[in-house]
Amino acid sequence: MDALIGVVVGLAIGGGLLLTSGGVTQGWLAFCEDEWSLSLDRRAGVVLRSTLVFAGFLFILLGLASLWRG
Repeated sequence: MDALIGVVVGLAIGGGLLLTSGGVTQGWLAFCEDEWSLSLDRRAGVVLRSTLVFAGFLFILLGLASLWRG
């Protein structure tokens, strides 16, 4: 039962990160510009989005690994 919960949580968090990576990236870039007067270039957006996508896949893999481990 614990392994199934790990899979569901991993898929939910990972899927959420994958689905919202574009919106979170745009929101963070806008926040940096509004709050700190930082004008970040396109490269910063690509790096941030890539990091979010990587984290999403990592959560999914960790969820699936809990199935194999349990």
